[in-house]
Amino acid sequence: MRSIILVMKRKSMAQGLMLKMQAEPEVKLILQTDYALACGEIVSSAASAAVIEAAEDGQYNVEYCLVLCGLIRERAPECGLMLLCPESGAAGIEQAVSAKRSGAIDDFIFYDAGMEYMVAKLLSL
Repeated sequence: MRSIILVMKRKSMAQGLMLKMQAEPEVKLILQTDYALACGEIVSSAASAAVIEAAEDGQYNVEYCLVLCGLIRERAPECGLMLLCPESGAAGIEQAVSAKRSGAIDDFIFYDAGMEYMVAKLLSL
């Protein structure tokens, strides 16, 4: 069974993903709302993938989340990383695109993407 860690504050989005993924018996989703514990959770559960939610503003913005992704890459290089980021803000979008190009993350998706699309992206990691 594959474990995917959802590092996010939007519990309603996490619950929606968990409902959509119930049809995938080989995948277990784990919600981690404390970003400080995310890397440890990913390592201890041997997660195959993680979704890191970047906030529009505040502490857990795109820059913070990319630093977290770098730490995860060091400690769990086999874990696929997808950044969930706001569709507004040119700087954040450019950072996400640059991070994907450089291999710092495997993929990114915007908040306004449909749940089916998000599930497909998760399963492809």
